[in-house]
Amino acid sequence: MAITQKGFFFQGLSSDAKPTSGLSANDCFLEADTRQWYVWSGTAWILSSADFFDKFRDFIDWSSLDGYTFGGDGAYAVTIEGTSVSMATDTPQLTDALLYSKRQWEMLLDTGKAITAEFILLALGQGTDVRVWLRLDADVVDPPSDTARHFGWYINYANLYASNADGTTQTISDTLVDLATTVQRTRLKMVFTPGAKILFYVNDVLKITHTTNLPAAPGYKLLVQARTLSADSVKASITLGRVLVEKEHA
Repeated sequence: MAITQKGFFFQGLSSDAKPTSGLSANDCFLEADTRQWYVWSGTAWILSSADFFDKFRDFIDWSSLDGYTFGGDGAYAVTIEGTSVSMATDTPQLTDALLYSKRQWEMLLDTGKAITAEFILLALGQGTDVRVWLRLDADVVDPPSDTARHFGWYINYANLYASNADGTTQTISDTLVDLATTVQRTRLKMVFTPGAKILFYVNDVLKITHTTNLPAAPGYKLLVQARTLSADSVKASITLGRVLVEKEHA
């Protein structure tokens, strides 16, 4: 079979010559016949000791908007850029740009089985009165509801908050992280053990632990929205790299 590529992920056979140019550190290569997994170190392919199939893993690499509902007000923009997606609002006040998956991840929650969801934030452009939501949401509405069943991130200007709700009450905490309003590479990761806790990490550093108002819905959609509010007429924009959703097998 010919080697195929989707973003940072390559697939081929053990007999295929693996690519050695145009790569980035931590690119991955799966040998379909041996099911062995290799990671590019920056200079060579290294056989991973981990079993890629030991968990459910879903990577969104933004090669297409097929399967997503997107829209907004006025001259909004939602643009696929190969390995990222960029979203921008129009300049008038009270405008938005949004994107969410048409179908949810079914049966995502199992008691005691941890779920990991990670966003790679590549750029943030903000006025002083804008909001951004990055979350897994069981109850998608526009604008996002604070108390809808969800777990994820909320950005107020550049202030980063951890958020979740059970359909009635929200738990929200300031991570005390001020995001750069420019090009960056910030990893926003959540590890959710249903019925117990959600751990919120920024660049692998634990910032917040939530144990209250945890959502219990079995299925969730990916939701991303940027919105300008009444005191600002500057575009809100965000660029995301790949999204990972991972679940321990039931």
